[in-house]
Amino acid sequence: MNKKIKYTLIGLGTLAGISVISSCTASFCSVEDTSKILYTYDRGVTKYYDEKPTEGDFKTVNLGDLTFYTVSDFKNSYTLRNDVLPTFVSSNYYTPSIKFFEEIDNWVLNYAFESTKDENGKSTITSVGEISVLKYDEETKQNYYQTNYDTTTLYGALNKYGYFKFFDNINEDNQKTLFANFNLFVNQLRNDEAKKNLVPGQDFINYYQKTLIQKSANYRSCIYTVGEEGDLFGMYGDKDLNHSFEQVEITKKDWGYAWSKGFLEGLLIYPIAYVVDSFTTFFAGSNTNLISGNGWAQVGAILLITIIIRSLMLLLTLKQTLAQGKMQKLQPQIAKLQQKYPNANTNQYEKQRLAQEQMALYKKNKVSPFGQIIVMILQFPIFICVWGALSGSSALATGTFYNMNLSDTVWNVLMNTSGLPGNVNGWWTAFGLIIIMTVCQLAATIIPMIIQKIQRKKVEKLGRNNAVNKQNRTMKIVQYSMLVLIVVMGFTLPSAMGVYWIAGALFSIAQTLITYFINNRKGKGANK
Repeated sequence: MNKKIKYTLIGLGTLAGISVISSCTASFCSVEDTSKILYTYDRGVTKYYDEKPTEGDFKTVNLGDLTFYTVSDFKNSYTLRNDVLPTFVSSNYYTPSIKFFEEIDNWVLNYAFESTKDENGKSTITSVGEISVLKYDEETKQNYYQTNYDTTTLYGALNKYGYFKFFDNINEDNQKTLFANFNLFVNQLRNDEAKKNLVPGQDFINYYQKTLIQKSANYRSCIYTVGEEGDLFGMYGDKDLNHSFEQVEITKKDWGYAWSKGFLEGLLIYPIAYVVDSFTTFFAGSNTNLISGNGWAQVGAILLITIIIRSLMLLLTLKQTLAQGKMQKLQPQIAKLQQKYPNANTNQYEKQRLAQEQMALYKKNKVSPFGQIIVMILQFPIFICVWGALSGSSALATGTFYNMNLSDTVWNVLMNTSGLPGNVNGWWTAFGLIIIMTVCQLAATIIPMIIQKIQRKKVEKLGRNNAVNKQNRTMKIVQYSMLVLIVVMGFTLPSAMGVYWIAGALFSIAQTLITYFINNRKGKGANK
């Protein structure tokens, strides 16, 4: 086969593998979670002040007993200023008036205000407050921001209820859809004679909603299993959106919800995520500064869950693993048979005789040549579920490991070079992670090949065997293709998977060496 064609097929196979793996498990993000995430990208165009602002055209607003001031500007909405409006302006499309978005903000404001009323009909809001509160952690001696959910403040109420701008709270749970409330209010404006001219065309509405959905499409870290409401492990926040790292609460998931997502989600993904969350919480202890923490609690949880899963896998496939070691020990005898039939690749008679004698050898030594296939069949769904759990765990999306968020892909971190030559955005952490992962995976691939080569050196060279050489080349291509697949996925999947692969590769190396020495010792004992 032409080398270019071969490498093209390997590349296409790698991309196909990534596509399959990334689509095998369902996202645990509910419509409510997605609505909250969308709200971080578009909180509206209005900012609120207790005192008269010194800049901008402000308006005075009276809401209940509270008097405050507002300033509206498109730059206050991350999505509008960075994505939607630039596209429409550059394409000479009609850009809606800021008054349309002010109307949306007023609806959200009134909804939040009404939601804070007590049984006597009086709102708990007494001041505007701040979006996020600056706090100081005595243990780490660091400042960090914590989102304000105090409903005695206007911003606290908006943080808690503002996501209803995108969330359908009217229908039953199984009927909830994104943008239901938003579209409902837009239709109300269209039916209002005095305000219908403010509403933009449906093309703008569709593009605005599509852009927001694309923003949240890749976020999967919604498996929040332990802790209480407001726990930092159950939060979502993008530090690139604003300086104060605004966050929203991810809804807590139970096992019943996991089963509703699918069989593997309920059987393995949720339990694995639950264990990861539990270990992370345990390792974090009393350190609540996880937003700007060093991430060792999360890394420790990944390492521990890797050891547990790989150990369980080893127990489940112990017979097949030991048989694999026996297969390696039989390589000299298999090689002799292959040398006995050097034309098995082209001669049908020799091919059949070789297969018969190999099967007789396997049967005599009680070895199944299909054992490794069984191991791979068992490992693949477990690997898929581990990926689903690690990419979905909200605990791993909280905080950073040396400035690298474990839910971010290595590729995205490496593409952000704004903090270089320092490590402000975790660039060097991501670089070190992918290098270590590649070296460990390379070692895990090469060591079994070296052992196999050692076994074959015991065979007397009787001549060139084209069938054996071709088989060996094919095996090497498969093994190196798998290595390339893992490295590429290391770039494109959450960096937590990189930590998992490092630990898994080290476990595989240890397992290979231990199995080799155990089988060698048995062989020596049998020969005495």
